[in-house]
Amino acid sequence: MTNPETANKRRLRRVLTGVLVIAFLMSCGPGIALVNRPSFIWSIPWIYAWAWTWFLVITLVTVIAYRNFWSQTHDE
Repeated sequence: MTNPETANKRRLRRVLTGVLVIAFLMSCGPGIALVNRPSFIWSIPWIYAWAWTWFLVITLVTVIAYRNFWSQTHDE
C-alpha cells in the first residue's frame, strides 16, 4: 500500500511537469505564432503580454516545486 503523501507528491510532480512543458511550448515555441500580430492589450503589444503571462506561469511552477520538493531539510 502506498503512502497517501507520496501519492499526492507524485501527482503534483506530474501536474507541474505537464504545466511546465505546456508553458515552454506556448511561451517560446509554436504558441508564439498564435499572437504574433500587431494588436495591443492594456496598451502593450499582445506578444509582450503573452510572453510575460507564460513567464509568470513558469515562475509559479518553479516556486511551487521549490516549496514542495527542493526545500525539505533533513533532520539528523
